Amino acid sequence: MLRAFVSDTIEPTGTRTTTQGRWVGEAAWPSPEISTRSLYLGGARELGDAVSDPAILAIRSPQSHGKAGGEWMATGCPGEHPTDQRLDNGGALVFETALLDEDFDVRGAPVARLRIAADCPVAQISLRLNDVLPDARITRVSYQVFNLTHRDSHENPEALEPGKFYDVTIKLNDCGYRFTKGHKLQLAIATAYWPMVWTSPYDATISISVAESALDLPVRAVGDGKQVRFEPPAHGPLTPMTQIDPGTVRRWTEQDHETGVNTYITEGVGGLFGEGVLRFDEINTELSHSLRRELSIRDDDPLSARYVLTQTYEMSRDGWRIKIESRTEMRSDEGSFYLIGELLAFENGRIVKTRQWDERYERDLI
Repeated sequence: MLRAFVSDTIEPTGTRTTTQGRWVGEAAWPSPEISTRSLYLGGARELGDAVSDPAILAIRSPQSHGKAGGEWMATGCPGEHPTDQRLDNGGALVFETALLDEDFDVRGAPVARLRIAADCPVAQISLRLNDVLPDARITRVSYQVFNLTHRDSHENPEALEPGKFYDVTIKLNDCGYRFTKGHKLQLAIATAYWPMVWTSPYDATISISVAESALDLPVRAVGDGKQVRFEPPAHGPLTPMTQIDPGTVRRWTEQDHETGVNTYITEGVGGLFGEGVLRFDEINTELSHSLRRELSIRDDDPLSARYVLTQTYEMSRDGWRIKIESRTEMRSDEGSFYLIGELLAFENGRIVKTRQWDERYERDLI
């Protein structure tokens, strides 16, 4: 019914070419072999097997929280994976277990059951399930970002009543991961996850009633489950091509200590995925695609968020060259999103087509 990959410990590095682990099979899904283990949030920021004493903890994250989050839709490019989560934990409310005394596998979707309140009508919450390695580095195992106006329905969102507590159930992304003896398990809660998710319109503070909040883990005993084997992969002949220029791929963040602006930059020159400038040999056609993304925000102002995307796409062969240049910018205020763009198309150095966009969209509790 289900074949799933269960990862061993993952190093928190942005570039990963392989992941160690194993494929396992389930005869039925949901599997009767998977049980729920509940870990309860505590006032001392612990995760434990027993319900804690009543306490209210609050968090207002910097709007740039999320620098270590990696890409939402990773495609195997250098630097796309989440990095050491210590970079983000300083802006989060972090709950942690004691050292684990045995290995166990999480297979499926962790679920957070939280009793929370916000001080504004629209707020988002980000959750990260982390593995704390013995050397203190931290790997993100699963995560979720949730718009709290969707607590009862995605179809019919409702504004929050500031100060009112709500019981919210949030499903994290499905995962297969082995937590190892001597490690710690961690839940990090924040109010932003930039630049993966656009900010809410308010600089929100979220309060959590810890005695009424828990993390439910789908746990499968280590060693259970049928080992799955696959035949070696097969594919047709590769397209004959030559790399003309290796190009570059870079990702970095900057913080301006005068203006307070944080900028997250992705830049691919020649090829977006690290492939460089290519020539398809059979048709003698060259291809180059460059991109630069700049996402900037101030930590104290969600309405300062700005995204600028510039791209250049070129194809050529003897006597013929086309190029497309585009620039797109996105920003928002309390009630609307604004999207401005321009596209220029060239053939043999001459502009043959242009197009402009200037559009506005209602936020609708986003």
